[in-house]
Amino acid sequence: MKGDLFQDDKGVHIKIKKDIHAHFRGEMFKMGLSMQEAFNEFALQVVEGTKSSKQILSVAALKKMKSSINESEEKSSKRKKEKEINDFDIDTLYELINTKIAETK
Repeated sequence: MKGDLFQDDKGVHIKIKKDIHAHFRGEMFKMGLSMQEAFNEFALQVVEGTKSSKQILSVAALKKMKSSINESEEKSSKRKKEKEINDFDIDTLYELINTKIAETK
């Protein structure tokens, strides 16, 4: 059995950008809070369904959606360019073949 089954706390591991981490940590220090206390409070507010936590999550979801759309558009643009290059290559090959056939006649 794992030891955390009998504890009230659960460890959470997240990655955030270094500069955000540094500024966030500084803000928490100014307020006399640990990052753990701040994250715990936010999680509690999400669970309680507070208006401010819903707004923060809505902003995060919107940013994620926009990022996903941008990534999709970039991939689509890249595929379109690759197709244009492939179409160009095919046309060029046909022209070369037709030229060689015409030269041999």
